[in-house]
Amino acid sequence: MHRSVAIIIVLGVALRLTALWFVADTRTAYDETSYYAHAAAMVEGRFFVWEDRRPPLTAWYYAGLLKVFGMGPLVVRIANALASSVTILLAWALGRRFGGDRIGRAAALVVAVYPTLVFFGFSLWSEVLYLPLVLGALLALVAGERRAGLLLLSGVLMGAAALTREVGVMLPVAGGLWLLGRAGFRGARAWISAACLGAGFVMTILPWTVHQNQQTESFTLISQSRWMNLYVGNMPRDPGREQRAMPNLGKYRKLGGTLQEREEAARELALEDIRERLPWWPFEKLAEMIPRLLTPNSLLTQRMLARPDKPGAYSGSAYETRADGTGLEWIRLFFAYLAVASWVALLLAGTGGFALAWGRPLVGIFLLFIGLQILPTIITFSFSRYRVPFLPLLAIAAVWLALEGGAAWRAARTRHRAAVLLSVATAAVVVGLRWWTVIGPHGG
Repeated sequence: MHRSVAIIIVLGVALRLTALWFVADTRTAYDETSYYAHAAAMVEGRFFVWEDRRPPLTAWYYAGLLKVFGMGPLVVRIANALASSVTILLAWALGRRFGGDRIGRAAALVVAVYPTLVFFGFSLWSEVLYLPLVLGALLALVAGERRAGLLLLSGVLMGAAALTREVGVMLPVAGGLWLLGRAGFRGARAWISAACLGAGFVMTILPWTVHQNQQTESFTLISQSRWMNLYVGNMPRDPGREQRAMPNLGKYRKLGGTLQEREEAARELALEDIRERLPWWPFEKLAEMIPRLLTPNSLLTQRMLARPDKPGAYSGSAYETRADGTGLEWIRLFFAYLAVASWVALLLAGTGGFALAWGRPLVGIFLLFIGLQILPTIITFSFSRYRVPFLPLLAIAAVWLALEGGAAWRAARTRHRAAVLLSVATAAVVVGLRWWTVIGPHGG
């Protein structure tokens, strides 16, 4: 590893620890609260009411930290900030394979300083653990295309990712398609490679799957609330609540007295609604969820713009900063709009980079990973934070465009150039569809 990479990692960790110091008094928000509560309950030997609703690995990881270092969200935040060095290192390794050492170092630098990743790096969301698992699985996959041991490791990391966020079940699908596609879906070697990947995934999730199915009558792969997301993301919303991110979650909780009853009712109602909306349902979901996923807004922007001492949208999750009450409140606005500008720049540059680099060896697997991570959010529902797992891949494509794009553009044919411009323009339009969320009352 080049010395400059080590310097970049130190810089990234220092930025995350500094950002944590800046907002250290902030309460946990949304899912952060339930992940911490679940972990604390395990340490204290208590039952947690949502124990079967979420994949378990995030709570297990936090419980281990609390058991060793003591109770309190700050313990987890510091550990996550330090562990973020792994993400920076993996971004360098993947960037290096994509376009050489210069691309790897530039990608690592972007990941180290990118505002959303800096502030997310010490949060308690499941994406904090999920991100390095995904990047590690991808690195092992591309490094071990014909090496059974690395492919098995990739499958294990994919299984761990699925036990962190259920959308991770799509990762071995992406990896298997890439391995088989590289061989034209022919040849025993490609099928053996895909089988090694699948074996690693299955043996990782199997103990948990068996445990879950001993407690329920219907088959459960990862979590017992698999129909909840489909219901929440597809049932009609009440008038006046159309812009709320999850207005149907309260309805789901009233579908039955037990989790099994709620799941059965949610399945019937959601599938009935989807059938009634066919054949337009896929297009309606695309039109609704892609702009929501790619919105210029973000959780960082929302939490910086909201104020804990002023009632309003997101006030309950607002950051409490060292600048509050000091006359330096403009720092909140700076970080909020820096997050907006950095995301728009990264999305447009990353989209252009992937389009211009089309045909390079790793573009296909990067886009497969991104696409199959996005697909479940279209079918169910999207938040801006669901794009966190593919931000480093966009960073790699963006820095490749900045450093190598000039020569590639000059060598490209007219049709290729047109496709690049069309891709970037499409991304810009999608972002523009929800530009109002940056200053609107509901956010993204």
